[in-house]
Parts: sequence; C-alpha cells; structure tokens
Amino acid sequence: MFNWLVNTVDNTFLDHSFEILAGFMFTGVLSTLLVPETKGKSLETLSGEDQDEFMRPPEARVEADVNALPLRNL
Repeated sequence: MFNWLVNTVDNTFLDHSFEILAGFMFTGVLSTLLVPETKGKSLETLSGEDQDEFMRPPEARVEADVNALPLRNL
C-alpha cells in the first residue's frame, strides 16, 4: 500500500519539480530583498533598545545568602 502511495506522489510532483524549486528560489529572493540592510548599525540601534535601563549599579544588586538556602539530601 505504501509503495503505491509513494509512486503516486512521486509521479504527481515529478512533472512540477522545477516549479517547486522556482517557488523556493522566489521566496529566497523576496526574503533577501525585504530584510533591511544594517549599514554598520549595532544590534541595539536596530532593535531600538537601550542597554542602560537593563543594567543596575553594583550597590542595587541583590546577593543571595548561600547559608540560608536549604540543601537537598543527595
């Protein structure tokens, strides 16, 4: 049964193999043309994010007390 299915699908798409490949090539060309050029800009500039709001000064960091953490019995 599966041999019949493979032969049916294979014969169906064999005549259209160049059209299928041309479709993939066309989508590749479109995606290449639609992606904006970076022109030497950094990733932060392109994304519009500012790293300063993500960073905290060292005194504002919270450090964990290692002795207060419960240990599992291994």
